[in-house]
Parts: sequence; C-alpha cells; structure tokens
Amino acid sequence: VLVMLCAVLLAYVLYVQLFCSRKIALFAAVCVLLAPVVPYLSGKLLAEISSLLFVLAAMILVMSANKAVSAKGVLLAISSGLFLAMAGLARLDSLFGPIGFFTALAIMPPAGYKRSELYRNILIVLAVFIMVYLSVLKAAGVRFEAIYDYFLAFVGAGQKSVLMSLMGIATFGGVVYILAFTGLFSKQSRMVRFFLLWFAISILPALLITWNYMVEPRYLIQSLLPLCALGALGIDNIMNYLSAKSRNIAVASFIFVIAATGLNYLLVRLKPYELDRPAMLGAIAAIKESEPNASILVPWSYTDYNFLNLVLPDTKIFNVNSHVESSLDKAVETEWRARFQGWYGEQYIAEQEKVNELLKSG
Repeated sequence: VLVMLCAVLLAYVLYVQLFCSRKIALFAAVCVLLAPVVPYLSGKLLAEISSLLFVLAAMILVMSANKAVSAKGVLLAISSGLFLAMAGLARLDSLFGPIGFFTALAIMPPAGYKRSELYRNILIVLAVFIMVYLSVLKAAGVRFEAIYDYFLAFVGAGQKSVLMSLMGIATFGGVVYILAFTGLFSKQSRMVRFFLLWFAISILPALLITWNYMVEPRYLIQSLLPLCALGALGIDNIMNYLSAKSRNIAVASFIFVIAATGLNYLLVRLKPYELDRPAMLGAIAAIKESEPNASILVPWSYTDYNFLNLVLPDTKIFNVNSHVESSLDKAVETEWRARFQGWYGEQYIAEQEKVNELLKSG
C-alpha cells in the first residue's frame, strides 16, 4: 500500500510537470487512485509495482533535465537512464510506457520545452539504459534469447478465455475510462493528442503479447499514466460544465466519489486472483487431519508453494513445479531447473522418479 501511495505522489509530480497546473495534476492523481488496478496491486508484491516507481522516476528526471542548465541537465538525463534500466530489469514489458512517453515527447513536446534539448536528453537516457541493461544481463549470465523465448511463449500460448481478457481490460481502468473519454473533448487538444499517442503505444504491445494467453489487468499497468491524464482532462471538463451551469460541485463530487468507490469494490472483486487462500488452507488442514506427517507436493511455485511455505513453515512442503513433457528448449529447461534448484534447494523436486520415491515413503 505504501509503495503504491509513493507511486501516486510521484505521478502527481510528473503531472505537474506536464500540465503546468496543480489543479489538473491533482485530478490526474485522483484518477490514479480511482483506477481499480491500483487497489488490486496495492495488496501484492509484484514487479509491476517496483517497475512503475522506476519508470515514474525516469520520466520525472528527464522532464527536469529539459528545464535544467546544460551540465545539470545531462546529469539528470543520465540518472533517468539508470532508473529506466532498473525498470527494465524489474520487468522488461514495463518499457512500453516509457517508449510511448518518449515518442510523444519527441513528436509533440509540451509548451516551454525545446526540441533540441529533448532529443539530446532522450538519446542520453536511451544510451545509458542500453549500456546498463546489457551489462547487467551479461554479468548475471542471462541470455537475451531466453527473454525473447519467454515473450514468444506468451504470444503463442493457448487462449484461456476471451471473456476473461475483456474483463481484464475493463477492470483495469474502470470508471477512469469514462472520464478519459470525456477528456477527449478538452480544449487542450495538443495535450489530448500527446496522451492518446502515449496511451496507444503503451497498451497495444501489451495487448498483442498477452491476448492469446489472457489479458490480466496488471499487464496494462504502464498505460495507467496516460489514461489517468486523459481522465484528469475529463474531470476538468465536467467541473467547468457544472460551474457554468451553477451546479453544486461539492455535492456532485461527493456523489461521484461514492459511486466510483462502490464500482471499484465490485471490479476489484471481479479481477482474476492466482490464489484461493481459504480453500488452499482448508485442503491442507484436511490432509493433515487424516495424516499428520504427510508430505505436501505443490505443482505451482509462482504463488501456491511460496504462500504455503511461508504460512506453514513446520509442514513438509515440496515444490514439484516442472514439465512432464517439456516444450522448452533443452538449454532453457536446464537453466530454468538449475535456477529453481538454487532457490528452493532440497524442497524442489523436478524428476518424476524422485516424486514417486517421496510418495512411496509417505
């Protein structure tokens, strides 16, 4: 929760730089809080959250570089590149957001920014990012082909459910979509085009990569910032309309916040969850009741094993997450198993023979 609140505060700083208006920046920060994906991620420890923080830091620094004197501007741009590298190392697809942002910045910069300085700083950021990112990958012994294979697996994966993908898209933004649509009619047409371009470049690659698998709301997190910026323009439009009609803005705002909060509660409940905690703990309790010394074999390490290993430290729990008939490249599979063995030690069992031995021994 605290990390996401930090992200909201950083988003506000970025929006002040972009809008040059604290009022509209505040509206944008409110939209970030209203997006259902934010409370959804606030209770999780996922790379999307840290990568969002790093991306925000990179964007704020490059915007500051464009307003700074030459030497300081270069230093800020270098710092921006370092944060961008950390974002990419945390989660590579988090770079879709910055790519959209830098593209929009280069094509239609906000008022008061010189194109020559923008281009220079963007090139510095990209150069620092490439050098740091590739250096870290090489030092860690990570093959870029393995990363490529990972994304390719998503693109070619069997589709779980079109309905779930559509629901994932809908529950990502919720009511902010409506506000963003209203924002399209803002008089700040240049800013509308800026945020539309940023949003399109941020969200389309994520949709193309994950559509054949399933579009989870968290996969779209890097398109949250431009979406909320458009939502802020929508709120500004609505406020101006109510003010012109001499309507009670305070009452309308209160009703809207209550309605949006209620809608978000429903949307967060509809989101896909990896783990059914009560059902899993109930199943383990039933097993231990019939056989107190039973060994628990968990076939999914991503959430199930790590959760059970944390909350039930005295229970014999083994991670058997592996492929019986692996479709992975042999080198990738060997590397993958070695990494799991290093993480989980004796609690990780990949071979079918060892699983059978454990079952026989009870």
